[in-house]
Amino acid sequence: MTTESLPIQPLQRQDPRALGAVQITGRLANTDTGTVYAGQLDGQQTAVVLLTEGAERDSYARARFESAQAALTANNRTAVVGRDTDVDIAPWAAVPAETWEQGLDAAVALLAAVGMEDVTSVGRQQGPPFRPHWSPRRGTGRWRVWPLPWPSALSSASRWTHVAAFALVLAIAALGLWIAVGIFRTQAPAPPSPGPGPLPLPTPTSTSPSDRGSPSPSHSRAPTAPRGTGPLIPTGVRTAPPIV
Repeated sequence: MTTESLPIQPLQRQDPRALGAVQITGRLANTDTGTVYAGQLDGQQTAVVLLTEGAERDSYARARFESAQAALTANNRTAVVGRDTDVDIAPWAAVPAETWEQGLDAAVALLAAVGMEDVTSVGRQQGPPFRPHWSPRRGTGRWRVWPLPWPSALSSASRWTHVAAFALVLAIAALGLWIAVGIFRTQAPAPPSPGPGPLPLPTPTSTSPSDRGSPSPSHSRAPTAPRGTGPLIPTGVRTAPPIV
């Protein structure tokens, strides 16, 4: 990788806007092993190296990246001003850069160790070049910013919009509570439930003397035949017709 990727390229949607305390301002280069960003740390220019999604999932690549940081500090006396090696995100490191070319050269040394490009070949090179198995996955590695910064897009006008929306939500909640209280106040109280004591006996109804003297329908006498002048004819007996 050379410095032909300069000048600084704009950030893409998947790129972080900040890594730790380093504010990311643009891209310097992108390779199979990582992305180099231009950043600012306390007013100082820094080059930030973030491993790709393929390299961050290789434990040996992560170990080579950490070893390269120690070697860079020991050999070139270039201190690493910022780093993060959390296993849940892609590791990154920031080095000071008096010029972007100098910062890019330091980043190249870190990424060369990750992709094993700094390993000298023994004898004459034959066959296809070596590439790690994760090299096709060149997407931006996982990153995290904590604590979250206040969004710079929230201007004074938008803040008042958020305040007005919050006040409207509170007013609607208060109105719903007032309606619910009014409904419960207008309802009649429920009758008390009977206690565990004995049930009350039924009250006997009073009867008139005429009702006490009258026989019940089941004990009434059979109806008698009406009195007449002719003889009684038993029921079911046929009689001969009269002779004229």
